[in-house]
Amino acid sequence: MQKGRDLRLEANFSSFKIVDSFTTLGLTVSNDLTFLETYHDKTINKLTNIANFWKRFKLSFPGRINIAKTLLYSQIGYIGCIITPTNEQIKLMEEIIFNYVRGNLSISKEKCSAKPEVGGIGLIDIKQYIVALQVNWVKRALESTRDNWRYDLIRLTSNNPLTLSPMGAPKNRYPIIWQLATSWQAFIKCYYNANDNFKKSFLVNNPNLKRSAEDDRLVDQKLFDQRPPLPQTQVVKIRFSDFFENGQIKSLETINFDLNLPVNLLTYMRVATAITLFINRLKVNRKTDGTSVDIVAFMNRPTKGSKRYRLILENSVKTSFVLAQQRTVKSYYRIITMRIEREDKIMQKIGFWNQPAFPNPLREFIFKFFSNQLATNTRVSHFGENVQRACSLCNSHGIQNPSEETFLHIFLECPITTVVRKKFQSEFFPEIDFTQIDLEKRFWFLCEQTDQRLENLHIETSKWIFKYLLWEGKLKKHLKSWYSLKIDFFFMMENIITTSEKIKMSRSNNNLHLCRNWAAISTRPA
Repeated sequence: MQKGRDLRLEANFSSFKIVDSFTTLGLTVSNDLTFLETYHDKTINKLTNIANFWKRFKLSFPGRINIAKTLLYSQIGYIGCIITPTNEQIKLMEEIIFNYVRGNLSISKEKCSAKPEVGGIGLIDIKQYIVALQVNWVKRALESTRDNWRYDLIRLTSNNPLTLSPMGAPKNRYPIIWQLATSWQAFIKCYYNANDNFKKSFLVNNPNLKRSAEDDRLVDQKLFDQRPPLPQTQVVKIRFSDFFENGQIKSLETINFDLNLPVNLLTYMRVATAITLFINRLKVNRKTDGTSVDIVAFMNRPTKGSKRYRLILENSVKTSFVLAQQRTVKSYYRIITMRIEREDKIMQKIGFWNQPAFPNPLREFIFKFFSNQLATNTRVSHFGENVQRACSLCNSHGIQNPSEETFLHIFLECPITTVVRKKFQSEFFPEIDFTQIDLEKRFWFLCEQTDQRLENLHIETSKWIFKYLLWEGKLKKHLKSWYSLKIDFFFMMENIITTSEKIKMSRSNNNLHLCRNWAAISTRPA
């Protein structure tokens, strides 16, 4: 089926049925190419149905993230690897996924694709996801030309698909390759801008090179038109370093000798103008580690999948997201009455919920802990009917005139939780003097301690499990005895240690009683 011509006027297809569209592998292809813009409307409907189905199971927050990454994004990637959704469709897809993952939690959209260690929830940016998937086709074209589309891609780029550009693949004739070329240009621009990768970049269709200050067109193969003509298969392999070295443009004689090509003076001046314009626009204080990785070597790495391409795109995005300025961060430090720390110190705490070895209920508890979303009575009373503000544990244990159930009360001031907390501190951390309230608060609410030995995965995991058990007691309005809490504590710790070798080995990096004597502590009778 070819777009435009009516084949029925040219031949007698008595044995065939002539149609305007057909369906193959779930994709309906029409001869007017309208399917390119409308296909992802079906994807949006699928996303809505899947999200609505899984909402009924009321999964935990990490569980909903897992559903999104396994069942929702895959619906987009199935055809998204060759057909790019429109901006409006991408916006709807992101909204469906974000609303499902967020559930009843209060999470701002700017945290959506931010990494967990910087306060985000780590969802995938759909635009970057689509670009990365489509870039993978270029890698496949480098491996062989056994398919028609690979042959076309190689032919359109004069045997170097790493110089792919939309200008070389007209949209009305090569609609799919045109979309792949658009994604490739978006990726290669980010790649060449990373560190000093531009030094080993190709000149032809390099998105960073413009012909001149007045001409924004790329340096394409036409720029190398001359008499005598240069072989196009060699032109597309000319690199930035072939013209520029040691901070200056090479001489024409040196270039011709190195390339073994008869580059004339006019072509030389055209390319030199584009390179000089690029060098003059380079920022003096740009981020670079001085390394330069060849794009050919990068694409030929045996790593499968598109994640490495997505990481290049993510690292190129400039964001104004400042963790220390986030409302939830400011509120957390205000609640615990502590001074806000440096950004890197906050990251150590706020991303701890994303430990893969932790069970989902524990991960959700840690996320809510730092996001100020734990349902204490004082918070619930603002929107719930007939909710008492007094501490549930104090009430259930017969405490007279119980205090209000605030965040700080539950984990530090409550007389019921204080009893078991003191026993936890004295039995597992006898070396630490908890008589100073500031030190005790830093121990329970901040990862950074005055004693740097305490910054340890095993130590932090033990504290989070204990706080989680306290919270479970609060929700049930009854706190277990110290004996029962210890049994639950050891059970959860052993499950996590068995799953995570990293947490298990962290014990050897710390000389505190809990780490040094863990085998004896966890097996002896309570």
